[in-house]
Amino acid sequence: MLLPRASDNLLRRGLKLSHLRILAALGDAGQLTGAAAAIGVSQPAASRLVAEIEQIIGHPVHERTGRGIGLTAIGRALALRASRVRMELDDAARDLVEIATGGVGHVRIGAVTGPALDRVLPALNAERQRHPNVTTFPIWEARLPGDAPQMPLDLGAANGNNVLAFPNGGVNGDKEA
Repeated sequence: MLLPRASDNLLRRGLKLSHLRILAALGDAGQLTGAAAAIGVSQPAASRLVAEIEQIIGHPVHERTGRGIGLTAIGRALALRASRVRMELDDAARDLVEIATGGVGHVRIGAVTGPALDRVLPALNAERQRHPNVTTFPIWEARLPGDAPQMPLDLGAANGNNVLAFPNGGVNGDKEA
């Protein structure tokens, strides 16, 4: 029987991602055949996974009903957590794609107040709409670039139509963005 101790970790007891996948699918589908199809395994393989889960936690997660199987209270609780883990993994995969395709990052922008209000702020707002996962760090100064702030910048806007790009990672040569 599984004891409710923090040190009695389910992963250490042998719970695997495949177990969580079948639990989440069982919670969604409500039947073993549908859950097996949802995760791309045969029904006998799904039955083995459920049996392994019950062995690991020491409690039944399912019970036979007139229409197939139903989850027990413990099964429902685990299925809910398994669904959350699945959502977190989906989010992680999406984050990786965004990072790999340049949809996530940080940009440090330095600007003199006048050009900032006229040109930089509208451009920032447009880019935030297109790239919501890119963080911007605007730095408003009275003068640029002669008195550039003592912090690395990726982009600077000065008087008139002057926009200064710092392709090496910033005014101070910092290559980290």
